[in-house]
Amino acid sequence: MNDQLPPATAFQRELRIEPDPAAWAGAPVLLLTACDGGYLPHALALARSLDAVGAGHLLLHLVNPRDEDVSLVRQVARSLRTLRLHLSTEQVCLPDAGSLPAYYASARFLRMAELLADPATRVPLFALDADALAVAPLTLDFSDKPEAEICLRRRDLKGPVADHLRVAAGAVWARDSDGAAAFMHGVAESLRARFAAGDVGWFVDQLVLLEHIESKTGGAQVRNLKTKFSDWMLSENALVWTGKGDSKYLDIRYLMLRHLFDEDPARRDAGRRLMREFAALMPPALAAGVEQRLRRVPFPPRPPRCAVFLPRLDLPWKRSGIGRNGAPVPAEDTVQLRLWWKRFTMELARILGNQGAEVVLVEIPAWEITPERVDAEDVDLAFIPHRCSIDFGPTRTPRWFYMQEYFRPVFVLDPQGWSAASSVYPLSLEALPEPTSGAWEAYRGGFESGRLDSKFHQSAPATREELQAAGLVPRGPYIFHPLQVPHDQSIRYFSDVDQEAALEAVAGLSKKTGLPLVLKEHPANRAAMKPFREKYDRRNILWSEAHVHDLARHSAGVVVINSGVGFEALFSGRPVVCLGRAEYDVAAHRATPATLAEVWSAALAEPAQERERRHARFVDWFLGRHAIDMSRPVAGREVLERHVAAALASITAAVEVAG
Repeated sequence: MNDQLPPATAFQRELRIEPDPAAWAGAPVLLLTACDGGYLPHALALARSLDAVGAGHLLLHLVNPRDEDVSLVRQVARSLRTLRLHLSTEQVCLPDAGSLPAYYASARFLRMAELLADPATRVPLFALDADALAVAPLTLDFSDKPEAEICLRRRDLKGPVADHLRVAAGAVWARDSDGAAAFMHGVAESLRARFAAGDVGWFVDQLVLLEHIESKTGGAQVRNLKTKFSDWMLSENALVWTGKGDSKYLDIRYLMLRHLFDEDPARRDAGRRLMREFAALMPPALAAGVEQRLRRVPFPPRPPRCAVFLPRLDLPWKRSGIGRNGAPVPAEDTVQLRLWWKRFTMELARILGNQGAEVVLVEIPAWEITPERVDAEDVDLAFIPHRCSIDFGPTRTPRWFYMQEYFRPVFVLDPQGWSAASSVYPLSLEALPEPTSGAWEAYRGGFESGRLDSKFHQSAPATREELQAAGLVPRGPYIFHPLQVPHDQSIRYFSDVDQEAALEAVAGLSKKTGLPLVLKEHPANRAAMKPFREKYDRRNILWSEAHVHDLARHSAGVVVINSGVGFEALFSGRPVVCLGRAEYDVAAHRATPATLAEVWSAALAEPAQERERRHARFVDWFLGRHAIDMSRPVAGREVLERHVAAALASITAAVEVAG
């Protein structure tokens, strides 16, 4: 294909690829454009835009193409949805090589003459500049004059203009008539003669068209083309926008649409961003039109781009945790806890990739994961850690949240967040499936054997006798209340009862029932526990350092705000009462400080078999079907794959638009 005609002193032209006219036989109009390889990206954008508006046939004529140009056209032709893209090529040599740019602009008129030459195969033709763009479905009303055989835009109908500007050659329609065929044959012969003579100016096509209009060649009826078919003002009621030289790049509307139809994915993304930002500045009615144009872009869905954000695990979650000497050295237990975040994000990224997404891992300090930073990644979907829709501001980027919940290997992934911010909250226990996943049995067995690790570091498990001997539990039944960090997200977002009010309520319950109260500090923030320890240091209240599983197992019942210990206590078989909101409150007993005594009595009175049924049903659903449990790799992977599929499905339409 790259072999050129030999240098010549005369005009030499040879068709190399010429499709069978039967391919478009009976078409109401055959669209035509011509260019060289340098202008081919424009011609392919035109083809994409015509496909977007449902056009039928386009013949793309390439002058002096390279092999890769021909391959690209054929590749694009296979990707179009409605438009049938046909290809013809030629090799040409001119006595004056400087005339080649003018020839590229004129070649479509030689093709028009050839396509109209045979009455048996001719169909109406509409020739367009390669840098035109279709912006609405094409109609066939090129002129209101029924006698019209040639339609083009005239610039001299309202006053005198220079000869080379009197006719616009960017869009020309020709009827499948003898008159139109004779007219275009005359235009083609004149162009051949001029290029054979050499030293051809840029506007030669417009001058030749004018010459044959004035000569009434072939007796063809030449009429003005409706502006909507060749609109260089880029108006909203146009069907075709005609680009005019470099000036087209100065109009943001043309620039956006041209980029949207580009072959380069980076340019398409630039066009998508420009159009959305442009629409955001417009009144809603106009913005809807911009969005409609976006949705017509016919590119097949590209792989969705996803950003998985991960806090730097060597740093505190908050900037305030960095002192004068820099970040503190994390305790070994903290390191082990946080490494699960790394493991989870690695698995999340892997499964995203397996499901066809492009993934970037963004590991930055937790306080730098902001809505602005998320949007700056310019991805289709973001995965955000340790946050929820309540405390993470709005973003242009669709997002899902992930969180480590209840146990180190257990994470939730949800479009709204975790705990009571989750999209599944509040739950209906009876709507949950029967416990068949095996999660309840696995965790209950681990709890009873002492093999189940709590999320935070605990003392070694011990028997009741050992705990009593060490003064870590009282003799007889007691109320167990694990404290939470007062400013923790769980309390701020998911509870109307703070830690101070909760302590007052359980201390009152202890006094009313006569049961001792066992309290345990939250190990993640001992300093925040100090005021509570000082205030609640009296008879019948015991602060214990025993393992939370032992404290729950040997208690009469557990009262929490919404602590993760409340979830773990479900395995103990003891009643669990919640003063706040959490996913597991559906399996617990919900109370307020005012109703705590009444709810506590009802919880104690519940038959143990019914209590276990409720606990098992929730836990089995949560750990086996909802959360990603990385300690059970096969089951956890299945859940993660399902969530990832749902997340990607939620952005499918947006990705198709962005293609």
